[in-house]
Amino acid sequence: MDRYEMYHRSSSPHEYPPPPQQPRTARQSDELIPTARRIPPQPQYADTQPQHNSSTQHPSDLARLTHLLKAEHLLTDLDVDALADKYAHATDKWKACSREEWAAGADDLTVLYTRIFDFAKKHMTSKLHLFTTCDARLAVQHGLLADRDALLDGAKEQLVEESERVLDMD
Repeated sequence: MDRYEMYHRSSSPHEYPPPPQQPRTARQSDELIPTARRIPPQPQYADTQPQHNSSTQHPSDLARLTHLLKAEHLLTDLDVDALADKYAHATDKWKACSREEWAAGADDLTVLYTRIFDFAKKHMTSKLHLFTTCDARLAVQHGLLADRDALLDGAKEQLVEESERVLDMD
């Protein structure tokens, strides 16, 4: 028996058949995802119809979106349904309105976006004020620390001089 015989391995592929391969299904991949984040496959949504009839958006898309919002616990069922109804109402309103209503709606939207921009401006102004005052306060603090460092350096030098005098006396 060769002393390296136990390390020899036959290299012919017919002696070691490959393990059987099973096709991967959707359920096998779902096992890797935590249960709270699993989204049911598409056929579940095919029979669900939203409460409105919108020709521009597929019913299954809205149903999937509402399901995602509910699954992530971002909104409750009532919140999602209310928002979906509000969106459907607004969509129907703007589809059927006249040119004058569009012009009046533009003014309404301008007021809405003005409020949003004013809020963002106020928020950014407060943050900018916070950062500028923070820099000023840090500059004052750095000045105090520099003064303390100079004072400590002076105290160290004085201590060294006094200790030299004490040692020279002995």
